Formats: sequence, C-alpha cells, structure tokens
Amino acid sequence: MKIFSASGHRFEFFSAAMVSFALPLVELVSKFIAKATNEGKVLPSVTASLHDSNVTLLGLLGFALALVAVHIVFFLATWHFWLAVCRRFTPRPGHRLILCLLFFAYLQAYLLSLNMMLFPESSFFAIASPAFFTCSGTLLIGVLGLLLLASVNFKAWFTRLSQMRWKYTAVVAVIALPAGVLWQNAGVATTEEKAQPDVILIGLDSLRPDHIGGSVGSPSLTPALDGFLAQSWVAERTYTPLARTFPSWMSILSGRYPFEHGGRYNLIDPQLINGLEANLPNVLRQHGYTTAYAIDETRFSNIDGSYGFDRTLTPKIGGVEFLLTSVGDMPVVNLLSRSVLYDFLFPYQYMNRAAHVVYDPSLFSTRLDGMIESIDPQRPLFLAVHFELPHWPYSWRDAETHETPASTHLIERSPPSYQAAVNRTDQQFQLLVDSLQRNGRLSNAIVVILSDHGENFSLYATPAKPASNEHALILPPYMMHGVNVIDEKQTNVVFAVRTFGSLLPASNQFEARLTSLVDIAPTVLDLLQLPPNTMSMTGCAITSQNPSCNSDRVVFSESGFYVDAMFNKTIFDEKAVAAEAQQYYEIDENGRLVIKNEFMDELMDKKQRAAISENWMLAYLPFEGRKQFLFGDIRNSLYWNAELDKAWRNNPEATNIFQSFCKAYAVDSKDVADFCMRHG
Repeated sequence: MKIFSASGHRFEFFSAAMVSFALPLVELVSKFIAKATNEGKVLPSVTASLHDSNVTLLGLLGFALALVAVHIVFFLATWHFWLAVCRRFTPRPGHRLILCLLFFAYLQAYLLSLNMMLFPESSFFAIASPAFFTCSGTLLIGVLGLLLLASVNFKAWFTRLSQMRWKYTAVVAVIALPAGVLWQNAGVATTEEKAQPDVILIGLDSLRPDHIGGSVGSPSLTPALDGFLAQSWVAERTYTPLARTFPSWMSILSGRYPFEHGGRYNLIDPQLINGLEANLPNVLRQHGYTTAYAIDETRFSNIDGSYGFDRTLTPKIGGVEFLLTSVGDMPVVNLLSRSVLYDFLFPYQYMNRAAHVVYDPSLFSTRLDGMIESIDPQRPLFLAVHFELPHWPYSWRDAETHETPASTHLIERSPPSYQAAVNRTDQQFQLLVDSLQRNGRLSNAIVVILSDHGENFSLYATPAKPASNEHALILPPYMMHGVNVIDEKQTNVVFAVRTFGSLLPASNQFEARLTSLVDIAPTVLDLLQLPPNTMSMTGCAITSQNPSCNSDRVVFSESGFYVDAMFNKTIFDEKAVAAEAQQYYEIDENGRLVIKNEFMDELMDKKQRAAISENWMLAYLPFEGRKQFLFGDIRNSLYWNAELDKAWRNNPEATNIFQSFCKAYAVDSKDVADFCMRHG
C-alpha cells in the first residue's frame, strides 16, 4: 500500500530540502554581501579580474561546485535515512509531512550545535543550548540507526558476501602486498653520516625572544624549544630586515636586505624580486641537495617551487583564498574538514591556519612528517619550515580547550591567546624534531631556529621617550608587526644555530655579535664550506672573522605596508583594515593577489627605514604626514629629534650609523637623501 502519491512524495522531498538548505544559503549570501561592502579587501579585486584570470575563475567555480555537492550529498543521505525510518515505522499519511519537517529542522539544530561544540571559533549561526541539541540529536540518530539495523536481513547479506569472497580476497591481496612492502621500507632512518650535512631552517612566526624560557617559579611556554636551544648558539640580539613574513624569508634565503632583493612588501609583484636564481635553495640544489619548503599559511607569503624548491607543502596559493577561508565556514563543510576528502574538495582551506575555525596544528605536523619521510634519505636535504600559529588571530580549532602553562612572568607582556599559540607551536616544533631524528636527518645536520618578526600589543607596550619634551616626535604605534621600526618587540627576533655530527663545529664555538636574519644564508654556506660570493650576500657568517661583522657593525630594518585602520588601540578591526586596503590590490594572471604597481611609489614614500648598531639607532619615520628623523638610545629607550637636537652628532657611534644609513637608503628615498645632504 502506498503511503503517498507521487506528487505528495515530491512535495515532502522539496519541503525537507528547503529546511536543509535555508540556513546555508542565507549565510552564504550574507557573507558575500558583507565581503562586497565594508569587509571587501579581496572581492572587488576578484570580481574585476575574472575575465583576466582563469585560475581565479576556476578556483571560485571549484569551490562553489564543491560547496553545493557536499550539501546535496549530505541532504540526499539524510533523506534516504528518513525514508528508511518511514518504511520501518510507517507513520500515518497525515502526520508524515509534519514529522518530516520536524526531523529535518531538528537535524539542522543538531548540526548547528555540533558545529558550535567542535568549532568554537565558527561564525555560523549560533543556537541556544548547543549541548542539549548535540546530545539529544546524537541519541535520536543513534537509536533510529540501531532500530534500522535490527530490521536488516543479515543472513541474506552474508550469503551474498560469501559468494563474492574470492573477489574481495584477490583485491585485498593485490593492494596489501605492495602496500606492505612500502610500509616496511618507509621511514627507515639511515645512521650513516653523509658527507654533506642536512640543512634545516625552522621558522616560528611572530615569536618574541622574551617568550622563550621560564623564570623562577614560572613555567616556560616553550619547553621543547628551551631544551633544543640549550645546546645551540643563540644570538643575543638579532633584527629582522622587515617585520613581515615574505620579505624576511626573502632575506633569509638570499642573505640580502629588502632594498637589495626587491621584496619590499608582502604580496609584491614577483617580477620585482631579483636574484632568485642565486638564493640558498637554488645554490644548494646545484650541490646535490633535495630542497623542500613547508608552511601552513600562504595568504601573505606566496613562496612556491619557483623559489628553488623541489618539494613544497602548503595550502593552495591564490587570491581567492582570502575570500574562501571565511565563506567556507559552514557546519557540513567544517565537519568534513576531519576527513580525507577535505583536501580534494577545498584545497584553499585544507591545512590552512588562515581558516582557523577548522585548522588543526597536528594535521600540518603529520603531513610534514610524511613529506620528510618520503624524501630520498641518501641525498642531503635542505628543508625550510615555517609555523604560522603564533600570528594573529592566535586561534585554531581547539584553542579554547588548550591548556597553557601559567607563565606569570609574561602577564604584563602579552595576551593569553598569544601565549597559548606560542605554547602550541612549541609542541609542533617538538614533533618536527622527532620526525627529523626518526628519519636520520639529525645525524649530520645544521639546524637554524628563527622567527621572521616579533609582535607587540598596545595594552602591553612601553613606547620610547623623548630626551627633550620640547622636540618630541609623533611615533608610530607600538602594536602588531611591520609598522614601527623603532619598536624592538616587533624587530627583535629569534636566531640560533645548532650543529650535529663530527663534520661540523660545536655550536657553542660561534662568536656572539649583533646579527640580522640576512646572516643565515652566509652562515650556512660557511659551515658547508661553499663559496659565499655566488650569492652576492650582504649578511655576515657568524662563524667567520670578517672585520665588517665586528662590534662596529650596523644592520638595517624597514617597515611594511600598513593603513591607518590598523592602529585602533582597543581592538584589531579586520573589516576596517580590509575596506581601507582593498584599493591597493589586484589579482594577477596566475590568480595571485598582488599589490598594484601603480601604488608602489606612494607606499615607498610611507616606508620607515632604520640603521641599528650595538647601542644606537637612526631612523626615518614618515607618519601622519610628518617626515621625521630620530636618533635613539636603544638600551634606555630614549630618543632625540635628529633634525633639531644636535647633541647626538657628538656620539662616537653616530658617524658610523649616519654613513651606513645614508649609503643604504639615500638612493631609496628622496627624503633620506635630503637629510643626508643637510647633515653630511
């Protein structure tokens, strides 16, 4: 006997579909509208470039198709579950439609609750009493599922399976035999000491040196890092050439400053970068190294194989990633992030710290371990890894449940969310060291630990003070990174070297001096006994006795791209920043978000520049329409107006800093050139 006519059955189907798709559709439309209005850093650039970039169009189309497919498959699966329930319990025709609507409405409440419980950072629709709906929904589905299983004729099912047993056995044998061979050979570490040491660079984003180690009565956030650094040479004071990820990594890999290699900003046009063929991965590749690079966010650092890497492990790079990481925040998609299908369906969000709602740090560690294990152990390895978790917004999938050591000595230095991210990254660091050890990559190796820049927080900052209130300057904000070259919390970074194996000197034999991230490449080449002149490097090998690297040394740092909306001292308003910054970007033919070349002169006029010696600093600070020059006492956080205060010129280090500053930046900036002419 039929329960419903065909038309009634179709009406029930479409009613259930409306209930299932209503919330995702409303949320998706609202997010796109928000992106197109006051949140739109990327959407205007994306839509304007669709006719120029097939990559962008395909990325958006692929995301849309995957999003639709996932929701349709989920709905059809639940619809068939509902039909099975109806066949089992045969509700009255007059009640079935009502029960159907109630079931699918309750299922939506269950999904929303489950999403809130598993992904606390999700911005999707909230629901009251998520624990109630999660528990009751799980119980309801579980009970219905068990009742349906009880109605299955298992005897007939097993009979059919036994008839096909020989087919399954053959398939399993074909798959298992080679898989077993691969498993037996995978991850077997070689204990033989290679003639060429492995070179491992490990970057920890935004990590401040003062957050490493504990104090009396206060535990450390970084126990794994502490133990490793205890046997390393650790720089006392190192500066980043530019406190942003991409420019600093260009300096790390090239041994040159941004004004030399051309990487002056994140998301700069790659054609403006010079000397890629002579950077560290390309040079080491010529000497037989396998070169590999891994990072868990490519939003602002678009490093790929074209920079000299044979192997890369990154989220998919593209301008649409800015849009999709937030638009893809939907319960069904979030739940799918725990499956192997997520990488295939949503490559821009997979393993991407920018999609912090679903980002799981252990996934990146697992994939990184797999990449290391798959590389030929007989060849020397150059591996550059960068962990992005300590970068804003200092959040990930289960950040709320992460237990962070109560480091009382850091209470007045940074917010708890930043400390938690540092602690979780320390655990990622330990997993990487374990993987390197297990795969024989630490028997003969050079390991460099670094941070690309620091981080400051307006509520915890202590700005420098003027030596004379009469000549005070308008200082840039002491917050975030890349926006203030005189803020040492932004420019001071971690730099340490540890060597393994008898072919290398002990790490503690290195001489301590003022250093920069440009010193990493020459240090590696010096330890490998390779000629440094192949890269035209400006940096100094910390192992060398080069006179230019002594105590009179001067290093350089500059600011990155910033807009006024970044400087809200109470809260970082991402929407306001995006709205102000959107005009500067476009999508190129490769689907990458880049700064428009037409704005480069304007941005360069706003760029801060600094020369730094052991105790002093000379800086150019264009800020709020003012062109200011500052001479600062680093140790005592005092500064003088370099234009009006004359006393600084009598300082013994002043002449050296002044000459170095003018040599580096006079060609780079007309304002600096004029200053040098006035005081030269």
